[in-house]
Amino acid sequence: LQEVIDAQKDAQNTVTFVKEASNYVQELGSYKLGLEKQLQGPAAAREGTLEQRYYSWSGNGSSGYQWLKTGTVAYSDKNVDASLRLQHINAQASVNGTSGYLTGWMDTQLAMTRTQENKAQIWKYGLDVNLPTGMTRLSATARQAQIDDDLVETDVFGEGWNWTPRVEWSYKKGEQDLWTLGTSYGFRGSYVRYASGSAADTANYSPGNEWSRYLRWRHLGDKNRIEWEASNSVYSAAALNGAAWYRSGNAWDVRGSYAKTLTPTTELQLYVRQHWDAAEHSYQGEDLGGGQKRRYAGVALEKEVHPGRLLRLSLDGMWADGNLLDPQTNLLKSKRQRYSFGVGYDITLPKERRIYLDLRWFRLHQDEAASYHGYQLSCGFFQSL
Repeated sequence: LQEVIDAQKDAQNTVTFVKEASNYVQELGSYKLGLEKQLQGPAAAREGTLEQRYYSWSGNGSSGYQWLKTGTVAYSDKNVDASLRLQHINAQASVNGTSGYLTGWMDTQLAMTRTQENKAQIWKYGLDVNLPTGMTRLSATARQAQIDDDLVETDVFGEGWNWTPRVEWSYKKGEQDLWTLGTSYGFRGSYVRYASGSAADTANYSPGNEWSRYLRWRHLGDKNRIEWEASNSVYSAAALNGAAWYRSGNAWDVRGSYAKTLTPTTELQLYVRQHWDAAEHSYQGEDLGGGQKRRYAGVALEKEVHPGRLLRLSLDGMWADGNLLDPQTNLLKSKRQRYSFGVGYDITLPKERRIYLDLRWFRLHQDEAASYHGYQLSCGFFQSL
């Protein structure tokens, strides 16, 4: 009888051991899955964006508008980022009694980035591609709607094939500081700017390549963020039908921004920027201006007025000295000052969706004589796919 009792106890012990072993295997499996997710990094993210920006301006006997519609799809995971952007535009302008209008697609933008990261360093290799789906060979009517980009967003609606490979190296200094050194080289393809006009207007235009390099420092504190960046760009000669036409002057840019958390729901943001464009060199003996220096500054206040609701107020200024003629568009950028005031509102919705609305009023004083004013209305919708 004792042997039977001992056998039963052994059987019970065996069952208990098997259960414990099974639980251990399950816990080990769960730990393995968690570790694999941690090593794989965040899950892949897909996002779609629809945005519209409307610019209206008038002054000095002229007026016009520009309306851009943008659609973007983006993908990102631990090592890869990619995006594709499409844009459509409507624009109208009446200058000195002559009116112009255009409507159509702009160039498509494709961007790809590969990231390699360890505890102290981050390497990023990328390629930006401009697909020539936009408007070139502009008619005389469409050309009249080509307005200075200090009044509207853009004055170029289509170019040729552009390929811009880039590389960036970042060094992590502690938990809060990141130093970055980067460079890119843009191979810019040729295209025809206008359907009619002078021989230069209808020639095959090559805008020249662009080599850029930059140094950036970012600091992320407990209640503040600081960023400084210095960059320089140099250009090769632009050409008409293969003959050298002009070369853009070297460009330097220094910018800084600061953000301070004032309360758990309020943030103050400041920025300054200095930009220099050296004088352009003409191979045809043309006067392209003596270069230009621009200064920018702005302040913004953001406040979460309700969970998922963000109100934004901003003031911005720009001051430009010197004259710079853009041969690509034949638009002169002269001495001027631009001031603007903006109000924005962001709404965060369930299921990783967001809507934003922005309204900005501006005034532009040019050559201490001409004066323009207008507004910019922007809205956008972001959806995680």
